[in-house]
Amino acid sequence: MRPAHMIITACFIGLGLLDLYLIAFCGMDASISRFLQMGGQQSNLVLIVLGYILGHIFGFMEPNNYKCPECNIVKRVEPCVECRERKNKNGENDNTGS
Repeated sequence: MRPAHMIITACFIGLGLLDLYLIAFCGMDASISRFLQMGGQQSNLVLIVLGYILGHIFGFMEPNNYKCPECNIVKRVEPCVECRERKNKNGENDNTGS
């Protein structure tokens, strides 16, 4: 697990334990959920910012793309299948080990 993943996981576990403690010893009105609910009623910006942050943490991130040196086209597969097939048709050595 990468350090960023460990930090985010630790933060969520810590917030969950804090929320459990607050509900158990201070009542439901002291919980993080109630804070977010009241903040959202007073200003939608609180929920928009929270959604933006969580979207970046848990949202889809496209994988790294590979730029084929032969045709300069950005592909998601390595090596470029079209260039390899073209080399094989021309009888060139493609040095891919396959």
